[in-house]
Amino acid sequence: MNRKQFAKLAGRSERQIGRLIKEGLPCHRSGKKGEAIEIDETVAMAWLREREPAESELTKAKEALMRIKADRVELDNAIRAGQLVPRQHYEDTVDKIFQTMVQMTNAMVNRLASQIAALHGNAPAIEQLLKDACDEISVAVIGIAESSIEDFPDAKSEFDKIRERFGIRVN
Repeated sequence: MNRKQFAKLAGRSERQIGRLIKEGLPCHRSGKKGEAIEIDETVAMAWLREREPAESELTKAKEALMRIKADRVELDNAIRAGQLVPRQHYEDTVDKIFQTMVQMTNAMVNRLASQIAALHGNAPAIEQLLKDACDEISVAVIGIAESSIEDFPDAKSEFDKIRERFGIRVN
């Protein structure tokens, strides 16, 4: 049978059969250019069946790669649209928040120690002094977080919720 007939039998195009011949599909050639190729359908179909598992594994691998590439494009688009914050940006922001909290808390203790000693015995005044100092820290922390997400509008609304939930006043 010739290439056209075998292509119809195998459910493939003549071009695919030509590619398979180059890959080793058993056939007989006279060696002369332009002469028809003879394909023994029994031998050729057995050869195709042997290759199917390898081809299906390759197809699965290609499909998996395509899914990974599509996921990457989707992720990049989400980042550009402000729907996701890049991990490094997030980690840098969290680090800056905690550094600020530690620095301000240490400074608060040093600054307020003498004032607390002077107010000794006036619990409401001491309580208000400490509350005001903690509010300062909260406002500074939220300010850092908000400035780091200016390009991410969805995240900004999350900080509004945090501010509301904890009663943080912004000056």
